[in-house]
Order: sequence, then C-alpha cells, then structure tokens
Amino acid sequence: MDTEIRVRKKKIPSRMQSMGISAATVGLAFSFIAHTDIVSEAVRSAGSLCVETVIPSLFPFLVLASFVVHSGLLRTSGKFLDPITRLLFNLPGEAGLALLLGLIGGFPVGPKTTAELYKLGEISKAQAQSMMLFNIGAGPAFVIGTVGVAMLGSYKSGLLLYASMVFAFLALGLAVCMRLTGKKAGVESSLTLQGLKTSEKDGKSVGDAIHIAVESGTNSMIAICAYIVIFAAVTSVISLYISDANILGFITAFLEVTRGCGVYSEMPGTGGVTAVAAIISFAGLCIHCQVLGYVREVDLPYSKFFAARIAAACLAALFCRTFLLLFPDFLPVLSNMAEKVTTDFSASVPACISLLLMSVLMVLDQKP
Repeated sequence: MDTEIRVRKKKIPSRMQSMGISAATVGLAFSFIAHTDIVSEAVRSAGSLCVETVIPSLFPFLVLASFVVHSGLLRTSGKFLDPITRLLFNLPGEAGLALLLGLIGGFPVGPKTTAELYKLGEISKAQAQSMMLFNIGAGPAFVIGTVGVAMLGSYKSGLLLYASMVFAFLALGLAVCMRLTGKKAGVESSLTLQGLKTSEKDGKSVGDAIHIAVESGTNSMIAICAYIVIFAAVTSVISLYISDANILGFITAFLEVTRGCGVYSEMPGTGGVTAVAAIISFAGLCIHCQVLGYVREVDLPYSKFFAARIAAACLAALFCRTFLLLFPDFLPVLSNMAEKVTTDFSASVPACISLLLMSVLMVLDQKP
C-alpha cells in the first residue's frame, strides 16, 4: 500500500510537468504563428549577431581549444603549470591551460575543454566535475569591447567588469576544489588512464588534431548559433505579454546574457554595472543550454552547475561593488549615463540577487 501511494505521488508531479510543458509548447507555437513578423525580425537580428560578432570572435577559440587538447600540447604546458594549478586548485598541470582558455576564449570554451580533457583521461571525474563548476567565463572581447565600450561607453568599466568576473572565477574555483584530495583524484585518474591507448594519451598527429579541432569547433558553433536564434525568438514573444519593465528586464537577463547586459547597462549609478557583473558571471540560460552537453559528459547534475552560476553571480557582484568603492574615479563615468535612462529599469541589485537565490532553491529541490 505504501509503495502504491509513493508511486502515485511521483506520477502526479510528472503528469503536471508534462501538462505544463505541453501547454507552454502549444502557447509558444501559437505565438510564433500569430506574431510572425516580430519573431522573424528577432531571428534575423540574432542571425546577424551570430555572423557579425559571435562566429568571428568565438569560432577560432573553439578550434584552438580542441587542437590544444588533441595535439598533446596540454601535456607539454602541464609541466610548467603544474606547480601553480596544484597550489591553487589541487588540479594537475594539464588543467592549467584549460582554465586559461576558459577565461579568454568565451563561455563554451571552458566546459568544452574540460569535457575533452576528461574523455582523454587527463583528469579524473571528480576533477572534471569541480572544473565544470567554475571553468566558464566570458572573453575579454565581449566584456571589455561589447559591454564596456559599446553598452556602458567606458573602456575602464569593461576592465572593471572583466576583473570582477575573473576574481569570481578564482574564488569559486578555490572553494569547489578544496574538497579534492590528491590521493583520491590520483587513483581515479590512473584508473581512467589505464583504459586508454598510448597514442590517445600522447596526442594525435598535427594533421589529425587540426581535422578533429575544425570539425569539433564547427559542430559546436552551429549549436551555439542555433541556441542564440531560438532564444531570441522566445524572448521576442515573451516581451509581447509582459508589460512590467522590471520583470521583463529580469527575465531577459535570466535567459540571455547579451540582451540582459544591454538592459541593465542603462541603469544609472553603480547599481547597473553591479547587476551587469552578476549577469555576465551567471551567463544566462541560453549559455547554460549551450554547455549542458559538456556538463552531462562528466556526470555533473545540472542543479549543481546552476547553483555554481548563482554563486558566481553573487561573487562577481560583490567584487564589482568592492572595486567601485576602491576606485571611485569610475563613478563619474557610470553616473553620466543617467541622462539616457528611464526609471522603468530601476530594479535593485539586492532584489535581483534574491530572485536568483529563489530560483536556485527551486532547482535544487529537483532530483538530478
């Protein structure tokens, strides 16, 4: 009897979830048909963004990251980086260059490189899962150039935002890697390596590595652009049904990092740039979907990845606010933007963080 009751209780949420997904799918399909002109314009805009900005800035790094892994260059660099990565993160030297690529290459590069390292047996599952929690970040071209210069109108603001993201990256890495022990990681890694061929461990030829890198980078690039386009279409539909600017701004930032930064960069004073710092480190659901395949390859539950992004957002906001206090000369640059801002986007940063924390509690309540 107890077993039947438990089974029924499990079926009810499952049915409700299926009904909710079905209703949302039907509603979205109807909205796409009813507002074809708006959706088409959003798709064209997203496509232009991919062609003009995303592909030129991200594709070379995707290919480079894959080439570095498959050519065996990580092992060569690992000899020099091993003391640093062991000291800071208790990780092998091979992970050092992967972390660096995660900081400068753009959002998907870090998780992609981490997953490939794990598949080749260079790091253990525990190490891969720990790296996946923090080895993800926006490239300096996006943070400094797009957000800082284009959106905030200040090169210094872009540097401050990038520094906030890097410090959040390092702080979260130190925290999640504290639980790693050299003995456990070493045994696990050696067991993984035993199943690999010598040629796989030593790296492929340059020609083979280039072929794999270009093919892998191309497949990843297609998926990334597809997610950007579909999220642009969904966001355009959502904006038709939500009139409150604060709610719409938060949903936009939650879904897509570029549009979210555009919204909150228009907030006057320090609140806007602090919110932007949090948005960059959280990365947005669109980026989460882009890297979800890599997260699953290391058997990391998405709930933990999501919680780590919330933590990174809070840390980035904290570092950003601290830097603004230490460097008050940044304040006049940011406050000058108040003239072109309407009061509709005057949502507070604490409220934004509170909503994010509520979201992570909902996710953690779900079973992986």
